[in-house]
Amino acid sequence: MEWMDEAALLASDVVANNRMNRERGLRGVNSYARELRFDPLEFLAARRAAARWLDVGCGSAFALAQAADETEARGLAERLSIVGVDLVDAFHAGARGRGPLLELVAGDVRSVPLAGTFDLVTCVHSLHYVADKLGLIEHLYGLLSPEGFLAAHVDPANVVDASGRPIRGA
Repeated sequence: MEWMDEAALLASDVVANNRMNRERGLRGVNSYARELRFDPLEFLAARRAAARWLDVGCGSAFALAQAADETEARGLAERLSIVGVDLVDAFHAGARGRGPLLELVAGDVRSVPLAGTFDLVTCVHSLHYVADKLGLIEHLYGLLSPEGFLAAHVDPANVVDASGRPIRGA
């Protein structure tokens, strides 16, 4: 298989496919809690101070809308905020227009303006769409608060060295 450069990969139909990873929920069988092996909202709610969650590759932001609904229902909206970033503006109707609680941004997370730091950064099954995976992980790490936590799926077979060779088994 031939490796695509960053621009070709981001512009490909594979990345824009709105059926892949776009309807993942907060909890349940196809969920963030299952994929990450922890519940992002509970992780943030357990913090005593204000907390921010950045989800990179959020798809339709269906899970983020569920998290926003629960945040409001539990009276946590004053201290929790969620930002979802995806390359494609195909956000779920229920996720739009949620004010400061839920902000949705279409674009590459490395080029969109994001104010402040985040207590939780998640990237669920999205890194395989990025050519420079280690560069993106470094960028996301830079967005963390001092006590922040980064949770992302990485397949080492898809990470290559400077010469383009996979690092796995090298």
